[in-house]
Amino acid sequence: MPSRDSKRVNLTKHRIDSLACPADKSQESMWDAGMPGLAVRATKGSKVFVFQARLNGRTIRTTTGGIPPWDIDEARTEAKRLGLLIDKGLDPRIERLESAKTLAATQLSHVTAGEAWDEYVAARKQEWSAAHLSDHEQATAEPGQARRRSKKKTKAGALFVLRSEKLGELTADRLDEWIRKARETRPTVAANGYRLSRTFLNWCADHPSYCDLVNPQELLTKNLRRNVPKPRPKDDCLQKEQLQAWFSAVRNLPSPVFRAYLQCLILPGARATEMSELKWEDVDFQ
Repeated sequence: MPSRDSKRVNLTKHRIDSLACPADKSQESMWDAGMPGLAVRATKGSKVFVFQARLNGRTIRTTTGGIPPWDIDEARTEAKRLGLLIDKGLDPRIERLESAKTLAATQLSHVTAGEAWDEYVAARKQEWSAAHLSDHEQATAEPGQARRRSKKKTKAGALFVLRSEKLGELTADRLDEWIRKARETRPTVAANGYRLSRTFLNWCADHPSYCDLVNPQELLTKNLRRNVPKPRPKDDCLQKEQLQAWFSAVRNLPSPVFRAYLQCLILPGARATEMSELKWEDVDFQ
């Protein structure tokens, strides 16, 4: 409750607006005569409504709302509600904390896998190479986008169909259904999508906001893993005995640019896009 020397007044908008924190104090309070326990507290940078009462022999104080947006009528209504909680032996601060947790849980229940994925990529991309980041971007890419080197539109990323799913409602059956359909047309893309999603789900399990929504052990079942396409040995690459003929043919190309480009592709094993974007400052001549 307010101290003995505290003055109670009928709080009005004019009095609240006029209240200021003295230069020699850290705060100044003005107590309401119409609602026990309600006060306005002014500091150097703000004003708030506060409620103070005694619970189990101890004085407790809690902030009810800032000024603005709260006005005196709203503050008195809230103070009355808090006073009723005190009469029931309940701590308003705990009640507020529980309400905040309930609200946060409700909001999290609507988080989609795509929203969590975007947060995951933003949090981890600084640790990834450009190629690894590109893999993640392509995994959830929208279909129908223009290509740089073709008139054909892009296909949906392997994980695009899961973006709209609510994160907390993902099930092992849903992931199994996804991998079965994805592997029918693009088995390699599906397998890569599974590996990326596995790391993503483990990240969610360690995230303080998403850990209660995702359990990788329940989602990544043995049955799901059995349906992930197995990598096959590539048979469309140059063999050792073909290298001499390949270099001979490339060196006979009329364009020195094409000759250099193709040989530089095969020697370090770079991707075509990586080599096409290479600049002189990227080359270490030592």
